[in-house]
Amino acid sequence: MCDMIEAKLTQDLSGHSSRLDVLSLNFNEQKLAPIHDGQEKISKADFSERVIEDLEVERNIIEQKLDSFLGDDTSRSERSRDDR
Repeated sequence: MCDMIEAKLTQDLSGHSSRLDVLSLNFNEQKLAPIHDGQEKISKADFSERVIEDLEVERNIIEQKLDSFLGDDTSRSERSRDDR
């Protein structure tokens, strides 16, 4: 009986917990701006403006990646005009 309990407590290295399709650990290595660094006091309007600027930068990066992925020289705005 003692052997059975010991066997159940050991890690199953070849079982379901070691399958990569069941268990994975991913890290987001993108550097993020702090929400609040504690040094400065800013108004909600200034904070909102900074957030909007950061989102626009991110949108531009995504658009550039999308353009390079699609592999064509037409800009995003030209494609959206054609879709209408």
